[in-house]
Amino acid sequence: MPVKPLSWDHAWWSESETFQKQHSMDSASLASTLTEIQKLSNQRNHSVLVTGLQYLDTQCGTLIHHRFLKVMELLKVEVW
Repeated sequence: MPVKPLSWDHAWWSESETFQKQHSMDSASLASTLTEIQKLSNQRNHSVLVTGLQYLDTQCGTLIHHRFLKVMELLKVEVW
């Protein structure tokens, strides 16, 4: 702990301590906020990824279904 200055400088010292405490609280608050933003960003990215994968799964399923029908159609033509 730093040595306290002379009494005539007490007001300045007190103000400095107050400023340092406020700065420390602001820094902690900023760090907490950045952490929360990162969590929300990760959740959003995960959600977008899942939605994208679901869309691709649906599109691939549809594409496979159409190709299957096309093959069946071609087989009918060849068989008959």
